[in-house]
Amino acid sequence: YSADADLVHKVTIVPRGRALGVTQFVPEEERMHMGQKRLETMLAVALAGRAAEKMIFDEYSAGAESDIQRATQIARRMVGAWGMSEVIGPVAFRESEEHPFLGKEIHEQRKYSEQTAHTIDQEVQRILRAAQAHAVDVLEEHRKELDLLSEALLAREILSRDEMIEVIGPATPRNFQSVTERKDNRDTPAGAEEETLTLDESHASGEEPTPPSQDPAAPGEEA
Repeated sequence: YSADADLVHKVTIVPRGRALGVTQFVPEEERMHMGQKRLETMLAVALAGRAAEKMIFDEYSAGAESDIQRATQIARRMVGAWGMSEVIGPVAFRESEEHPFLGKEIHEQRKYSEQTAHTIDQEVQRILRAAQAHAVDVLEEHRKELDLLSEALLAREILSRDEMIEVIGPATPRNFQSVTERKDNRDTPAGAEEETLTLDESHASGEEPTPPSQDPAAPGEEA
């Protein structure tokens, strides 16, 4: 239901390795880079399972650990590597670098102040909170479909894209507005023309997020 999200290929609740379930995605088209809106949607998708837990069970579980790690990693790169924060601006802040063969991080001495580090952390938190708000918006609007998919997964354990469409019908994706835009629109006079909703602030896991300069492969999503 998000315009910038990849198509869901398959969902399963059969445990695989450390994952209790997996969602597989297939990009609609080949991408040579990823824009900010697509990255924000990826964050919302990564946090959607956690948001659904809170909505249904009124508590969070430890099962979202890898999703949170992945989302935090992407958000931190958006702020500190890709210049996607208006507060920080187009400045790169590198704290560590992962060795391409050993898979371990080589830590570097931080070359910026504690105040800057605090600002970076605040921006990362802001982006992640906005992404979770986006996920909650979608889940609340489509709570009926969420329940139908849950029941179908419990009965079948694995659902293909075609089977999901049979259960909930075809989706009509649309953009969602950011937390700041939602706040601003509360002050809009009644009867004013509704503006197009966009997500400007802001599934699976275990895979390194693809930088905007690279062609992303179809990710898998842990549930």
